[in-house]
Amino acid sequence: MLHDETLKTRTLAFFYSDLSVIVRDVKLYNFPRNSEIYSEAHYTNDGTDHASCAVVGNQGGCATCLKSEPKCYSKCSYNQYGDNCGQCHPFCETCSGPLLADCLTCTADETLRVITSAVHGNCTCEFGLYHDTSDNTCKACDAACNGCYAGTSKDCLSCATGFMLMPGTDECIADCSDNDDPVAKLYYWENTAEGICDLCHPSAVSCTGPDYTDSISCADDFYYQAATTSCVSVCGAGEYSDFMSNTCLPCHGDCSYCTGPLNSECTACTDSAKFLQAGSCVADCDPGKAKNVDTMTCSSCHVRCDTC
Repeated sequence: MLHDETLKTRTLAFFYSDLSVIVRDVKLYNFPRNSEIYSEAHYTNDGTDHASCAVVGNQGGCATCLKSEPKCYSKCSYNQYGDNCGQCHPFCETCSGPLLADCLTCTADETLRVITSAVHGNCTCEFGLYHDTSDNTCKACDAACNGCYAGTSKDCLSCATGFMLMPGTDECIADCSDNDDPVAKLYYWENTAEGICDLCHPSAVSCTGPDYTDSISCADDFYYQAATTSCVSVCGAGEYSDFMSNTCLPCHGDCSYCTGPLNSECTACTDSAKFLQAGSCVADCDPGKAKNVDTMTCSSCHVRCDTC
């Protein structure tokens, strides 16, 4: 007499002959992580029957079991674990517990886009995706990120082309100046060689490099000197400090030093033969003035003198 029953994907074939039973081609699962077990077992009809087969966890009884091990085989599927068939994490194909860290192998479901990674943890999202723990799915990184661990531009592993990493953070931004902090007097430039936002020199509020000679514009109490692309506290010869624009602007041609752009705002003369008189450079002093060759200025005569 022949009876066929299907268990999983295999067939249980019971052959009654000489009071013996043979079990062939049975796919058995002790635990979900086990590989397929194919067994052939022989026992007599005075051996173990279903009534004395030990139940595994809360899985219920079974029809038959081996006499040598009178225990029902686990009915758990590959994505379950333990005697009570607890559910593995969605990223796991097999596991030893419910957590992502308990994965033994990763899910084969390609729609989840999960890979095995020794670097970022056993089962993790594909590159360019991150694990959204709210619904256990893999979602796209922010456009600023070249790899990430969460969904904003502040959660990047590295930056995408056209974005710079802020030092001490995981944030990638398109314009380093967006993170300027006027209160703390911190201003940034794009260090493309290293892919980071780097600090300008303290004298500069915008720059192309870390030195004071890499300046574009200057902080308060400093003046931009175009000839040297520097921020200086005192402008050089032939220049005056323009407080409105924080720049060094050229004096009038008569002046080697000055306080403004006019020829009446000199503090020293370009022509060494001329004398400084009321801010102007003159060859001859006015009546009542005398040429002071020590200071190259026009000095006032004594009050009793018309000329001196």
